[in-house]
Amino acid sequence: MKKRIFKDIVDATAEIDNADILAVYDNLLCGSRNHLRIYVSQIEASGATYATQIQELEQQVNSILSSSSEQCGQ
Repeated sequence: MKKRIFKDIVDATAEIDNADILAVYDNLLCGSRNHLRIYVSQIEASGATYATQIQELEQQVNSILSSSSEQCGQ
């Protein structure tokens, strides 16, 4: 099975039909993507280079990093 970032949250949403809980999970995912962007920008601002540690996730990480910061909860 191919690993995905946030797999536990994504998998949990498949079994939930409560809109409030789904909104919370969506906010968690959004916040996690924003956190990754900030984390990597801080690493790179210090002069270091960020590299994805799990090769199976490299495409997903690069996709997140190449996209703009999100406004969560709207």
